[in-house]
Amino acid sequence: MRNRGLILAAARQEIAERGPEVGMDEIASRAEVAVGTLYRHFPTKEALVTAIVGESMEQVADDAERRLALCEAGEPARVQLVAFIEALITLSAENQAVLAAMEAIGASKGTDSAEARATTAITRLIELGHKSSSVPSHVTVEDVYMLLATAPYGQPTSVRDRWLDLMLTGLMTE
Repeated sequence: MRNRGLILAAARQEIAERGPEVGMDEIASRAEVAVGTLYRHFPTKEALVTAIVGESMEQVADDAERRLALCEAGEPARVQLVAFIEALITLSAENQAVLAAMEAIGASKGTDSAEARATTAITRLIELGHKSSSVPSHVTVEDVYMLLATAPYGQPTSVRDRWLDLMLTGLMTE
């Protein structure tokens, strides 16, 4: 397990710095593992990138469920929904190179179960927000996904923050 984590962290960094064309040898070197060890865990670069993206999707699902639990414990749904969107935009911006590599080599986006977990939690969070009137009644999970699909991930933090402020103002107004 330790080597797997080292490999994933090294691959994420190498892809971010060098792009999707980075070699498996460079990733192994950065992880300080033998190339054979890397290939035992990930027989192809596609498998490696798929694992990185899957790990990120699990993080997103875990965060969505944590935010829902906070809401169920009394935190305002609007606050938790906005915090989820902010965290997801930051994570996605940090993983832009990995997402580009995923597209370049045709890797899968990760587990459908993680995506389903996130969608279920965010849908429930929005429903609780509707009931408490902390989230406008017109907001849907599809709106949140549409918002996220248009985010300027490749831009500096100041641009992403300004975009988020503008988008949330529109989304969260009745």
